Amino acid sequence: MQPAPAPRFSRTTPEISRPSAHAGQHTAEVLRDWGVANVDALLASGAAKQA
Repeated sequence: MQPAPAPRFSRTTPEISRPSAHAGQHTAEVLRDWGVANVDALLASGAAKQA
């Protein structure tokens, strides 16, 4: 393989429809989606952080 420059897509400008999430913004929601039962206890103990 030969290294090559990355392609440039100058005719397709990306759209950013919303800002990215903050670290910990969706912690409780994701843990519940994964089936974690004791989310409130994890948050209270500091084992998980919610923004």
